[in-house]
Amino acid sequence: PMTAIARLMEVSGLDNQHIAPPEFRSGAAFGDFMCRQPLSLSIIDEVADYLSVVLADRQQGHQIELEKLLKEQWGKGFASLRTAHSKSSGSGKVFAPCYSIYGATTPEAFFRTIKSRHVTGGFANRLTVINAAGSGAEREPTGSVRNPPDSLIDGVKAMYALGASGRGNLSSFIDKNAAVDPDPVIVPWASQEAQDEFSAFERECRELVDSLGELGKIYGRTAFMAAKIATIRACGRTSPVTADDMRWGIAIARQSADLFRAELAGNMLDPLSAGELLRKIAEQFRRPTKRGQELMAKYGAMTLPRRFLWRNLKHHTNRHPGEFDSALKAMEANGEVKLGKMTVPGAKDMPVVMYGSGRR
Repeated sequence: PMTAIARLMEVSGLDNQHIAPPEFRSGAAFGDFMCRQPLSLSIIDEVADYLSVVLADRQQGHQIELEKLLKEQWGKGFASLRTAHSKSSGSGKVFAPCYSIYGATTPEAFFRTIKSRHVTGGFANRLTVINAAGSGAEREPTGSVRNPPDSLIDGVKAMYALGASGRGNLSSFIDKNAAVDPDPVIVPWASQEAQDEFSAFERECRELVDSLGELGKIYGRTAFMAAKIATIRACGRTSPVTADDMRWGIAIARQSADLFRAELAGNMLDPLSAGELLRKIAEQFRRPTKRGQELMAKYGAMTLPRRFLWRNLKHHTNRHPGEFDSALKAMEANGEVKLGKMTVPGAKDMPVVMYGSGRR
């Protein structure tokens, strides 16, 4: 795929202006490049190696700024952003930032790099991950990487030229990367059905955010990503977003978020310091999820089952219940919580944690 993407950019006449270096090592270098070429694509093999530098556990200042700038430009939606000040070039303004990375790596290497803090901090949910494991039935190639199908070339060119007669998202009067503030091109819904597909998925994602605690943050941008993917597909035809476009975008965005969720719950361990873990436990009571509110309504004010707290926070404790028990006992010793049991009809006594005014 990486060779095919590079070749597609070449035959579409877009490679000189829009292919970025495979990696940037500092926020200053990335900011300077974006000021010159805000619409660019990096193609990175073994992208996990690059991310392990950008997202290092002990980041230095240039790495912190690079991560911050990547997150910011991916969340701008064509609004302008201001780069950090550097000694060499000062601070610059980037109009309509649209930098993308296409990267390939193994699942093990990728999820060893991405930790839960990158999900809760908003970096991971700006990525779309596709599991390419496995292979289909063997067959003879029907084409050559050197000769992409005309339909694909035409779609890329159509999307690139969208709004070129005025001031469209990806266009300026002379050069796509000129310092111009473009007007957005609004891509409408093709039907009420298409809009309903998006609205239903958006509600589904909000419910997951509310019900899954820390893990729910994975779905914070999933509906937006689905709409973005559907819109890109529609722009390749220069047509409105259809219900089929939306279902296609939802399928890709959902499998990406679900994959993150499964890996985060099982492998993407991000142990917290003892003090931070105590704060996270208290937050389950002070800022309860929708499910947390339901449980407190059932079992009493500021009272939650211990197993509920463990399920929401175990990925911060190397999945070791001893660390979690120690944190609860420390909070009890400090008078923050009271540990007890509650009689549940038809079951054994259930361990509960009572916080603040909920103690009894």
